[in-house]
Amino acid sequence: MPNNFVEESYVLDTHSILNDLKRIREGETVDGMITIHNETKGIQLHYWSLDKHGEKYIVLSLLNVEPQEIALQSFPLKYGDRSFYTCPSCLKRCNKLYVRSDEWTGFKCVRCQGLRYRLTSLNLYSRIGRMAYRTDQLDKFFNNGKKTPRIFYRGQETKPFIAYSKKMWKLGMQDKVQYGFKLISEIKNASQRFSAMSNDFGKSGNLAGRRTNL
Repeated sequence: MPNNFVEESYVLDTHSILNDLKRIREGETVDGMITIHNETKGIQLHYWSLDKHGEKYIVLSLLNVEPQEIALQSFPLKYGDRSFYTCPSCLKRCNKLYVRSDEWTGFKCVRCQGLRYRLTSLNLYSRIGRMAYRTDQLDKFFNNGKKTPRIFYRGQETKPFIAYSKKMWKLGMQDKVQYGFKLISEIKNASQRFSAMSNDFGKSGNLAGRRTNL
């Protein structure tokens, strides 16, 4: 049985058409194009809205392939509603739909497509497996398009930044992590000294003001 990896399959994420899903949820008609990607290339996907007796659908169409209707589910969140796809096979709510690049099996969730991540096929007890894993993690770490998390909040390191630093440590960048926390320590010490000086200045100013009033 051939390996079917997530990385080799094309993926449609709800975040990539978030605004159009909102418009569909609000009853508007949507017709658009988007490029969906796997790890090496992208293909054009045509999609449009469909309303069946009050039920919301999105229709997905690839070139020379019969369009596929995907039911949408609206889920309430604290800040408003959000739309999810319904997997045509298991009917579960999902955030991503996948279509395999080797054969047309329709858009389905990762489990119904029988997909797994390439890293699960590595033997992490072997030297080659560990090197491949580290290379993959480094690639994701530096090419995911995300910025470095916010460092401070109310004078303390944020949890996202600490998690970011731990990830760097595991990837073998201990020197950078140690240097970064050394700078953070110096900044915090300088901030404390400045606060102490400001307090002393404020106290001396108040004392001088009282003397003047006397």
